[in-house]
Amino acid sequence: MDCWPQIAHASPAQEVPCGHLEPQSRMVSIALARAQAGDRDAFTFLYVRYADDIYEFARSIVNDCDEAQDITRQVFAELFGMIGEYQEREAPFLPWLQRVARNVAVDHLRAPCPPLAQEVSASTNVVPRRVSR
Repeated sequence: MDCWPQIAHASPAQEVPCGHLEPQSRMVSIALARAQAGDRDAFTFLYVRYADDIYEFARSIVNDCDEAQDITRQVFAELFGMIGEYQEREAPFLPWLQRVARNVAVDHLRAPCPPLAQEVSASTNVVPRRVSR
């Protein structure tokens, strides 16, 4: 079962088949150049075009829908700050973005898990108390 909400495309002209490697389309190349120049609409286009691919890729690594959603959000948040580093002549965008996603997912898996509230209470011998009004 797919637990990532499908993103509605803005218009049929923007729909591009997802889930396979294809030569980089002219539309994606233009969006990349515009996003690198600070165009938020172009960045939104890239998000709409690639979010599902990155989600599926992340889910294949972490095997958890919620964590894959978190990783996908983090990938695009990081991408916003590093889009200027992408060089089209070095690699197609999707494999480059998947490498970013892989690094984020690996960092996510390596991060220590936050303790559960019960574990914190037990380890500190703190008993919650009622607050009177």
